[in-house]
Amino acid sequence: MAEPVSPDMPRWLQLRTALAEFRYYLAPHTPPFILLAANDFLWDNDEYKRLRPAGFPSRLRGVYLMYDGAGELMYVGVALVNFDKRVWSHDDLFASHRAERRWTDVIALEPEYAFLSLSLEFFLISRLRPKYNTSYSGYEVPRLTGSADVPSAPD
Repeated sequence: MAEPVSPDMPRWLQLRTALAEFRYYLAPHTPPFILLAANDFLWDNDEYKRLRPAGFPSRLRGVYLMYDGAGELMYVGVALVNFDKRVWSHDDLFASHRAERRWTDVIALEPEYAFLSLSLEFFLISRLRPKYNTSYSGYEVPRLTGSADVPSAPD
């Protein structure tokens, strides 16, 4: 049986800090970003049906994150329509590097905020530098400095 879904998974610590920084650039009324554990390759079919987020993979849109068994971020991607084909399309890439995906997590955005997905994907790739992302490599989002308002990860 796979691990239970926990809101404070260790693999999310660095991600939460990056999300807090990204939110700093947005209007105050923008809704918070919610991290969802979407898939664990150790889940059997019953666990997948019970534990996956409602609407995943076909009715949600946003940013997805793929991790290996050690919890290392492998890839960040965006799904503007839904996660269905995008999430499963990377298996050949990982296989070519002899890498195995363990977890897929998502940051699902409401339709009226889906346009933020591309910016969020770029920002997370820039900050977190996932091993298998080749797009946007070499680009950097300037870091906020000298302000007491620069956010840190929530407790």
